[in-house]
Amino acid sequence: WANRYLIPAERRFQQKGLFMDFDRRCQHEIKAALVIIQCAWRASLARCKLFVLVQIHYRKIVDGDRRWYENTRTKSRTWNKPVFFGTFDVLNPVHLPEKNRLLEHICGYCGVNTSYCYDSTEGETVCTQCKESIY
Repeated sequence: WANRYLIPAERRFQQKGLFMDFDRRCQHEIKAALVIIQCAWRASLARCKLFVLVQIHYRKIVDGDRRWYENTRTKSRTWNKPVFFGTFDVLNPVHLPEKNRLLEHICGYCGVNTSYCYDSTEGETVCTQCKESIY
């Protein structure tokens, strides 16, 4: 009966040692899992910060059915959406007015062309062709 139910001291230490090794292995696996979770969380936060920075430096300009992206920092423009946007897009795109909604003035010199330049000295609107010939 004693041999069957009572565990000798040597066997108790062996079992305790196995349990301690098992406990250390479990703690190591838990720490490794926590490191993986922490890396994933930090990567997610970094993506969010990058998205905010990209939103600050990029604008999307919509002109009818044409769309392009402009980097306000480098002044570069591209027809393609930047890769780091992924499935997202610029939050507040700039919509240019339609052609019939533009304010057009007739040139004060030739009377034919629509003007895009305002002469501040004389107070008249001048088309680009007349501006080149005058100045």
